[in-house]
Amino acid sequence: MSKFLIPSLSMVGGGIAGYIFYYFWGCKGGCPITANPWLTVIYGAAAGFLIAWSK
Repeated sequence: MSKFLIPSLSMVGGGIAGYIFYYFWGCKGGCPITANPWLTVIYGAAAGFLIAWSK
């Protein structure tokens, strides 16, 4: 496997998890991160990348 395949898949999974978090538990008003679906997807993807890259 390529050394970039696992982090890439983790980023996709993290982005999906971020959107699921926004959809079910996200704040619809004044919360700076969870009120915007794009930000939760970006933060989820970044978290997935960092978790995969640290291993």
